[in-house]
Amino acid sequence: MLRNRLLTALLLAPLVILAILKLSQTEFALLWGGVILVASWEWSYLAGLEKKLARLLFVSAILLTLLLVRYWMPVTLDWWLLGPVILWWLAWSIILRKMPDRLLSVRYPLVAKIASGWFVLVTTWMFPVWLRLNFSPVQVLY
Repeated sequence: MLRNRLLTALLLAPLVILAILKLSQTEFALLWGGVILVASWEWSYLAGLEKKLARLLFVSAILLTLLLVRYWMPVTLDWWLLGPVILWWLAWSIILRKMPDRLLSVRYPLVAKIASGWFVLVTTWMFPVWLRLNFSPVQVLY
């Protein structure tokens, strides 16, 4: 298992680095959006959506959100947008560190899993694209 992960990393890492450094802003946003859409398909299944239509609706909601964010994406991210995202990731990193076993034993409602997936996937796309748009590829790579 570890060997397969290492081989995958050795193959994908150079491709990811090249994509970050060499693609235009739009190409990077599209490629990263494609990765996020594939991840949203997986998340939908892990969240408990078993029917293809439900999974497609979740992926469509992510796609629509990415398109709206890209169209509306501000040059500067205000604290009202940036603050909750930073607090979300900080809180979950502390919670995951402190009590990982307890988190695994909780049965979360489907709505919570879908909402958290939407938040995680959209912000995971939004911030690298925002960095690439407003700073440089090196900041994204960093």
